[in-house]
Amino acid sequence: MQYFDMGALPLRNGVNLGVLLADLLQCKSDRLRKKFTHAKLYAHVFERTTGKPPDVAALDRFERAFIQSVGEEQSKEVAWNVRRQWMQYFCAYCEDVGQVCRK
Repeated sequence: MQYFDMGALPLRNGVNLGVLLADLLQCKSDRLRKKFTHAKLYAHVFERTTGKPPDVAALDRFERAFIQSVGEEQSKEVAWNVRRQWMQYFCAYCEDVGQVCRK
């Protein structure tokens, strides 16, 4: 959430944090609202404020820790879904900045 709030992720402006998390986690937004009632996830809207890239190694560690936390049976499916969603968001960002994204 820190990088999201800093505007330092390769995302289009206007992406809603709750929608992003629901996509990455492959769950309905209502489920996130129930789990994170005080976080106000849907009040956070991405706005790029820096050209400085995030700490990619740290993001990778966070992603790996999350995937490991879901258990061995689901980890491959979760990893595939998370990476697929990131690719879609990244390609949308590339389109915004005039770059070609090859999927």
